[in-house]
Amino acid sequence: MKQDVASPESIEELFAQGDYVTVARTGSREHWQTYAALGLIGRTSEAVAGLVDFPKPEPRFYLAVAHWMGGEEESALKILEKNPLPQAQNLAKLIRKPRIQVLAQLPWTRYPPHDLLTAIHRDQKFKVQNISFHEDDLPNRPYADITRFYEAANPPDFYVCAMVEWHVIPPNLPRLPCPILGQTGDYDLHIQTVYPWLRIFDEILVTDQTEWQDVKRLVRNPVSTFPKTFGIDENLPLFGYKPRLIDVFHSGSLLHPYFDKTEIFQQILRIPEINPFFIDGFISKEAYFENLATSKMCVNYLRHPGATSTRALEALSMGCVALVQDGSVLELYVGEQEGLLSFKSADRDLVSTIRRVLDNWPEFEQRALRGAAIIRRDFVLPRVASQYMRFMTFLAARPRPPRQVKETGLLKQKRSILWKGWLPAPKSTRKMLLHNLAKWQPRLKSETTPNLSIDMAREVILDQAQRTLDNSYKISVKDFLKDVITLLSLIKRTIMQVLLMGRRLLPIRYNLLIGKHLMIPRVLKVYQAGLKQFPDSLVLRFDLIRGMLHLGRPQDVSYALELLEETINAPRSKWQIDVMEDVYPYDFCSSFFNYRKYFDLVTEHLMSGRPVQDDLARLILASLYYYLGHYSNSVDHFHRATQLDPDFPFYQLAYAHQLIKGGEPGDYDRAGRLLTRLAESSILFQEAFDLLKELDSQDLYTCPRMAELTAVINKAQRSLRRQEDLRSVPLQPRLAADPAAPGAKKLSQPE
Repeated sequence: MKQDVASPESIEELFAQGDYVTVARTGSREHWQTYAALGLIGRTSEAVAGLVDFPKPEPRFYLAVAHWMGGEEESALKILEKNPLPQAQNLAKLIRKPRIQVLAQLPWTRYPPHDLLTAIHRDQKFKVQNISFHEDDLPNRPYADITRFYEAANPPDFYVCAMVEWHVIPPNLPRLPCPILGQTGDYDLHIQTVYPWLRIFDEILVTDQTEWQDVKRLVRNPVSTFPKTFGIDENLPLFGYKPRLIDVFHSGSLLHPYFDKTEIFQQILRIPEINPFFIDGFISKEAYFENLATSKMCVNYLRHPGATSTRALEALSMGCVALVQDGSVLELYVGEQEGLLSFKSADRDLVSTIRRVLDNWPEFEQRALRGAAIIRRDFVLPRVASQYMRFMTFLAARPRPPRQVKETGLLKQKRSILWKGWLPAPKSTRKMLLHNLAKWQPRLKSETTPNLSIDMAREVILDQAQRTLDNSYKISVKDFLKDVITLLSLIKRTIMQVLLMGRRLLPIRYNLLIGKHLMIPRVLKVYQAGLKQFPDSLVLRFDLIRGMLHLGRPQDVSYALELLEETINAPRSKWQIDVMEDVYPYDFCSSFFNYRKYFDLVTEHLMSGRPVQDDLARLILASLYYYLGHYSNSVDHFHRATQLDPDFPFYQLAYAHQLIKGGEPGDYDRAGRLLTRLAESSILFQEAFDLLKELDSQDLYTCPRMAELTAVINKAQRSLRRQEDLRSVPLQPRLAADPAAPGAKKLSQPE
């Protein structure tokens, strides 16, 4: 385990601010905070052994906390009863209760590694009532009233929301008469939807020091670190001693423009004489664990390098060496002697680490077996859930000033994603959509910013996009009637009478009720009204254009393209951007816009205040040029997209493709150089290589590294299985008679 000892001053400060992970990693054993931090992250025996030598009230309090975290309630109470500190008395009061009452919003999915809800029932100290859209939980609803979920005479001891960004949270949550605690991990993935909600909690929990450094700068609330927020199934298969024929295994999102892991993928492919296996996407639980059981090592790569890696836990639990980024919080529980090795992602350290494992496999196999025993003991879900709730109890016992209940009426329950992640059933998202339409429309004319127009249209566009991807879905008679009642308040009665005339109220497809023929024209009017009021809003224009190009009728597409050209021809200084103006979630047509860079810039601004509006405008304009290139077939438009955003591979591939169509010798050279770079180091390596090979076969461009690239791409084809695509909504055609569109055609993405 790595241990760079920090100064006493920094350790005391970090401990006081809640970064227990860094204190446990770098603190001197001469300071009680180090042992207290070890106790707080679940390393009970070491914490207890160290803290007994510190007699003052504060370290004695944390000695009791260490016992509590380990499930030793009587030992904890004996120490707390003699401690005068307010937090000690608060914690003792909670522990004395027969059962601690918890109101929660925990993951409703009911499967590992997130299933704290099922697992916590094994710890009889806690009674957890969960709010969600799952049929077995307290029934959530749009803009629910938090007071409806408990009896006023018997309020919960605390409320906890695990993974805030994935839940539909009651806006009046601050009115709860108990501590309200939230955990976040994908805050930057959902930054424009989750940021306003993070600020309503009394305290925020994250898994590690990298997340802590971010979230601490995003909110004013206290932020604490606790790594054990995910766990492994207690019924994992036995892995035995099967031959481990796969040298390096990786699964999950690999070649997605947001979760781009090309760097590690390409490094591994270039290692000679090894047998890697990559799965881009997700497979069945049985197949996944079978692959781990027959692999020597598993490479893990996270956006936040220090965070708890569930795939590393699962790999080690199956006796597979886990490779994690340098600084991973898992190094606090296991290290090289237990089969957990770290690498620096920015250089070729990964390659040397892989070689070291393979060259010394018999030794590392034994190390991984030791690691498997530790992970299966310490990270099994019932143990993790118990320690998670015990840590939350510790946070709930903190003395806090009276909560300043802020105005929460403007908090918006927006759909966080289109399809890639935890999403309530379509029935629930539809209810939220209809509720928002009814709630927001009366406010549109009085708004002083374009945000409400953006958000209102956004929700409808995402609903339409989901049904386009899912080929619509059915609803019941009861739900149909409820939708009709809601829509009647939004749409003229005469229109509804025409639409419903002669139809029987049987289960029908949802797109007959709120379909493109009705909602797209309506949402276009919302956008147009917003543009009249806020003509310089670049995000409003951007969202309108994208929504119509992917979901509009031919006349809507033509209108959007006219607006697009007007937008790119205006001076960039004209446009106004607020970082919180929503540009759709990252999985909406993600090959057409660089969401990763955009959201990283927004997060940076919210953390530091650094102006990023000009950079954001550049990314939006790059996307607009890219869209226009599809309709104009103009090499100049694709070229301009690559100039404005040179890092996004989809722009470069389209530019190279159009250069080849140009047929000029200089164009072939430029295209060849572009394609070589893409084949070497982008998620579009296969598409780029195919074009490069075509150029080479026709003697139009000679790639000096063709032999090396061919070997790497062939290895990729043998070792990579693609399980998912980007599920992009296709571009729609414009009016056939549009004079500005000679030869325009319907395209979904570059070929």
